[in-house]
Amino acid sequence: MQYTEAFFEKLFETTRNKKGLLNFIKSHPEAFIPLFKLSLKNNTTAWRASWLIGHTMNINDGRIVADVDKMISILPLLKEGHQRQTIIILLNMFLNDEQEGKLFDTCLNIWENIKLIPSTRITAMKFILSVVEKFPELKSEIKLWTQDMYLESLSPGIKNSLTKQIKRIL
Repeated sequence: MQYTEAFFEKLFETTRNKKGLLNFIKSHPEAFIPLFKLSLKNNTTAWRASWLIGHTMNINDGRIVADVDKMISILPLLKEGHQRQTIIILLNMFLNDEQEGKLFDTCLNIWENIKLIPSTRITAMKFILSVVEKFPELKSEIKLWTQDMYLESLSPGIKNSLTKQIKRIL
């Protein structure tokens, strides 16, 4: 079977529920790599592919390791929902110091862009906080990154969740 972009477009159109999509990948593990390659593009089908990869991948998935640098480099070019799904994938990968630094910078840019949707921003902050936990010298920076101007666009629930995460780290 050919797992082309057109194939996945049709799959996403005809299989509208999460369980069906997860079952498809479980039943067709050979589709994972073409699905992942599709996730590296910049379109709606690629966003859906990223979502499905994020739900079917293993921690530090060996099928993805070779493309981590590419994922980090394309992240700023993606639309918001696709950025969120890509960060979710990267949160499940073991990054080297250089990759972690590049992703940290990109996530900080995403977080600071208050025009982006809150779900993308908070996912970026999740990565930022994971780095702060590893490097305590960054803890003092959290106050700068969580000034009111960065929190105003967040819902009360997201603000509360973020506050709890920050208290846990500090």
